Amino acid sequence: MDKLDPARLARRSVAAHPEDPRAWTFLASALDGEEQAGAREAALRRAADLAPSNPAALHNLAQELLARGRSGEGLPFARRAAQIAPWSAPVLAGYAAVLSDLGRCGEAIPLQQRALDALPEREPADARRELLRGLDRYALQCQLARRLEPAAAARP
Repeated sequence: MDKLDPARLARRSVAAHPEDPRAWTFLASALDGEEQAGAREAALRRAADLAPSNPAALHNLAQELLARGRSGEGLPFARRAAQIAPWSAPVLAGYAAVLSDLGRCGEAIPLQQRALDALPEREPADARRELLRGLDRYALQCQLARRLEPAAAARP
């Protein structure tokens, strides 16, 4: 049964190919759960270090940092991934999610719209709906922020 353990296989892959970012990405994908979050992040960082021009490696690291509540740290990776792959719907949506988490909904909305526009027509309808839900969330976030601004400005 150990032969089928993805984490064990991924560790063997990393040991055999320590300079291959795909091995590190494989390892990160095999590490599940909160208890392995640190090792998963380290594997994603290594993949991004080895392939600094690979938008998938940068995007994966940015999304891991976002999931761990560290979107500010993930922002440069998300931005760089979007610069490299401005046609990639997942990369653009990931960048928008990081910006939204930082309270920058005004920047997230056009990026999410670009992600929606970049989504191939053959993609399942669920993918389009998910991007539309994100667009709605960011618009609502901006509306709420605008409502709160006058109250915050009125305080001494």
